Amino acid sequence: MMPSVAYRIELAGRAIVVSGDVESEYQPLVSLATGCDVVIYPLAVPEREVEPPRTWASAEDLMRIAI
Repeated sequence: MMPSVAYRIELAGRAIVVSGDVESEYQPLVSLATGCDVVIYPLAVPEREVEPPRTWASAEDLMRIAI
């Protein structure tokens, strides 16, 4: 697992999470993002037929986390 940085900013009853790239099942990020209004997450690997390394979350992974 690669280290990354994430921030949760809360103001006036709203929350935004900004994260570096981490694995899709990285529990600290899931916990940090739970109940937030917006998640900003870099997605450097485009959807394609070749599987990306599992150290990166796919767009599909992020949709699952967000719901």
